[in-house]
Amino acid sequence: MSNGNIEKLIALLRTDEEGEGIAAVLNEFLIEENKKYTLLVRLKEVKAEVATLAQEITLTEAEEEVRTIVLAEKKPIIADEVAKKTSGRFKRLRHTTHILRTLDSLTSKGVLGKFKRDRFYYFTTSKEAVMQALKKRSETPAECSPNKKPRDFEYSMILSVYPYSMHMYENISFQNFYITLSNIHNQ
Repeated sequence: MSNGNIEKLIALLRTDEEGEGIAAVLNEFLIEENKKYTLLVRLKEVKAEVATLAQEITLTEAEEEVRTIVLAEKKPIIADEVAKKTSGRFKRLRHTTHILRTLDSLTSKGVLGKFKRDRFYYFTTSKEAVMQALKKRSETPAECSPNKKPRDFEYSMILSVYPYSMHMYENISFQNFYITLSNIHNQ
């Protein structure tokens, strides 16, 4: 029994200017069993990643206070400095370790970015964290391309700098990272 998905796909491929190319790639993958299952797994991963990007990010009041402190600073800030600036209104923000946990939570949600300089982690906007990572490598966004990876750019460095997938670090892709860099460059 068909629910029309094959017909919908055919219609979409026929109307899309890239349809012929997409069909060629799909044919190549669907011919071999191993490639077909790899394609299915990757498509499910992409679907899950896209679904998380559409989710609204909610912050607790404590996270909102910490976010406000970091963004008001207008420069990268370490957890100790954030701790000194909290109002004391929240029990969970009384200790630097709790502040650090909150900052990491904000980073994993994609609200803030972080980077390491010397022995400290600095928290700032995601854009600034990317710029700091590029500065450390003596690069600029203009030198990055969504179609190529710069020399030995480490996966772990991307994760610590720019959590593109918010709470799905394991699904971050180099292409998404460089598309982000291109967007920063074009602003």
